[in-house]
Amino acid sequence: MDNLKFLNGFSAIHFQIHLDSPLIKSDRFLLKVVLSNQISNAVKFQKREEGVTPEIKIRSFINDHLVIEEEDNGEGIENIYQDRIFEIFYRASTNSSGSGWGCS
Repeated sequence: MDNLKFLNGFSAIHFQIHLDSPLIKSDRFLLKVVLSNQISNAVKFQKREEGVTPEIKIRSFINDHLVIEEEDNGEGIENIYQDRIFEIFYRASTNSSGSGWGCS
């Protein structure tokens, strides 16, 4: 979170974080990259409308395995693009400045 607090619009977001997980073994760097990308995208694509408070909810729990969920009330991805979001270099929005680097 400290690395993301300088993003435009970060201070407007209401965060709800609930982590209910025991100590886990993981690649700390890769987990940080994934979570940072998720939160960064939620900050960048938040709705900037009168009366809308941007929110990001993060929670973790154990359900036979570790589950980490991130939910936000931002712009979202239109249904017609959702099947393609993991294609390499695919971007579902022209508002994006990233590479669209997927997981193909």
